[in-house]
Amino acid sequence: MELPDDGGLDKFKNFDKWLETIKNDLSKETVEQGRCSATLFLAVRKSDNKIVGILQIRHNLTEELLKNGGHIGDSVRPSERRKGYVTEMIRLALKYVYYMEDLV
Repeated sequence: MELPDDGGLDKFKNFDKWLETIKNDLSKETVEQGRCSATLFLAVRKSDNKIVGILQIRHNLTEELLKNGGHIGDSVRPSERRKGYVTEMIRLALKYVYYMEDLV
């Protein structure tokens, strides 16, 4: 896959195993040690169903992410950069976080 920071997808030969890891990442109780719990979104272009990016909303942060990251991580295919995808992904992520905060 031509997508930097793809949520670990490039490390898995089996999509179902990757999906299981993503599901486990949703909760502090099931996330793999050394990782932070997070919600992952795929940005899919409607016109051709191509994955153009990935966005991760981290529920908590590791020491490394506290220093060199943050609660929202994003990545877009190099061929799809500078087309407004990250702007829209971040807008939707903030809307999602705001909505979730209202539910708590």
